[in-house]
Amino acid sequence: MDTPDLLSRLDDTLRTAQRIRLPGPGCTAGAAVESVDEVKGMLRGLIRGLSGPEPVHHVPGQVATAAAFPAGNGAGARPVVQPTPLQARG
Repeated sequence: MDTPDLLSRLDDTLRTAQRIRLPGPGCTAGAAVESVDEVKGMLRGLIRGLSGPEPVHHVPGQVATAAAFPAGNGAGARPVVQPTPLQARG
């Protein structure tokens, strides 16, 4: 994307953002939300044009297991617990 194209797209986005009206007389809530969504779409397109696809917003979670934490007495370590006599019998 060259500089004139970037400036043109940014100018279009800013003009669209200036036309956003708050809901009230003559502007329904749905129309206001649609105009905000339009600006968001234009900004996403601008970002895609500058840097490629958008990053993933939700990284898949990892399940914490006891093996992920080292055993020991330090901060963040998995405490070592000695079994009680009742636990040792099974």
